Amino acid sequence: VVDRKIDDFTKKLDILAQSRESFDLGEEFIDLTLSVICESAFEYPLSIEEKKKFLEDVDIVVKEVRCGMAVPLRWKFGAFIPNVRRARKSGKSLLALGMKILESYRQLKSPIKGTVVDLIANNENYKTDKERASDILLLLFGGHDTTAYTLSWTLLALAKNPEEQLKLQKELN
Repeated sequence: VVDRKIDDFTKKLDILAQSRESFDLGEEFIDLTLSVICESAFEYPLSIEEKKKFLEDVDIVVKEVRCGMAVPLRWKFGAFIPNVRRARKSGKSLLALGMKILESYRQLKSPIKGTVVDLIANNENYKTDKERASDILLLLFGGHDTTAYTLSWTLLALAKNPEEQLKLQKELN
């Protein structure tokens, strides 16, 4: 999965570079990272629409959590606050995605044993599927942007330091 995704990503970057148009490398790596995590850890091919919705929902929820930390009663009286209602709706949408990933795994005819989703789906310590879906989302959320931006900054550092780039190429070959 990873090799195929990296090959596709490299081709996409070549096309973007040849077009001479600017692009956000961080966003491209987020797209790649979400695809790799979903397909390798969860055996789930996340669609373009699902990626977009996931990122939008995460952004809405994170912004509201930050506001809620400053004003503790905000969440309690959220029914009166449009941003809180929107965050609750996004939270439900994220949970639905986690449930969809879990259900998709259960529908597989021959799932791969030992994957993250396999370990979550078959762990009897979870009381409910909602808990399982929450952990799927936690791993997806926790892994997608940190990995993507680390890769982006690494490429930027290599681009600014050609001698280090050559050393890395020699090491990899």
